[in-house]
Amino acid sequence: MPVTNKRKAVGRDAAVQGTNDSSVLSKVSAVAQGYFLDDYLKQFVFNESYYARWRAVDHCVKQFLWLTESCPRRQVLSLGAGFDSLYFCQRAEGTQSGGCLSWTSQMLSGARLLLSITTLH
Repeated sequence: MPVTNKRKAVGRDAAVQGTNDSSVLSKVSAVAQGYFLDDYLKQFVFNESYYARWRAVDHCVKQFLWLTESCPRRQVLSLGAGFDSLYFCQRAEGTQSGGCLSWTSQMLSGARLLLSITTLH
């Protein structure tokens, strides 16, 4: 098989795997909301690594905001793929206030969806 065909196959496999990942996240969300019961789903989803990442980012941003509390102008730049809720969570808990400017850069498709979701609330 030529190299270009292998790359295409790998690309297709990654696309299919991406639909699986999306589906599993949707199923986990539906189970968490009580739409249906699936005791086996938790065997396929590993949240520990994501929790560690979230905790580290949350800690670093809060530490930065605490250390720069006396600075009149602070900025937080968040680079994401579309659904980073860090700003919304910290604003709700009052962490990002008092001269803190937050910038969020998202992929366009994700940003459009995030905008439509957040304007509803």
